[in-house]
Amino acid sequence: MQNVPGYIDSMTDFYVTDAGLGITGTTIAGFVGYDVRGMPEFIRARKATQYANNIDQWVKLVNEGNNGGYANIWLLCNINTGEIARFEQGLKHQELLESTDGFYYGCNACHNPRIRNLECVDNGYNVILVNKLVHVEHALKNYYQRYLGQLMMALLRES
Repeated sequence: MQNVPGYIDSMTDFYVTDAGLGITGTTIAGFVGYDVRGMPEFIRARKATQYANNIDQWVKLVNEGNNGGYANIWLLCNINTGEIARFEQGLKHQELLESTDGFYYGCNACHNPRIRNLECVDNGYNVILVNKLVHVEHALKNYYQRYLGQLMMALLRES
């Protein structure tokens, strides 16, 4: 967690835990849902990061008392199991995708159409990014396997 004295939350939404979890997130643009009776994101994220031993536990804990404030696209990994995940968290709708092979990425535009269309306002940002995401996903899928080996070799040479 990156932090400053007196804060109880990360300032960069980047966490690494003793349980082997890596977590980062990015805010969902144009999100408008909020429940005043819920719990702020920084409390939920701190609790989940401190107590979860795996991705599913982290998602369960960060969702407890969700108030919709600071809606996020969370990217998670578990170094003990090789799992990766993308958790899109709106107030009413969520989506968790998990894999042990492949990749996930996040940006400020929702991948999940229910969150994007039912919980976000059209500020132009989401429309532009979603159109670009289609091209990015196509390129990543086509070139992922092809260049993964080269990337890994380059990383090994650097270490």
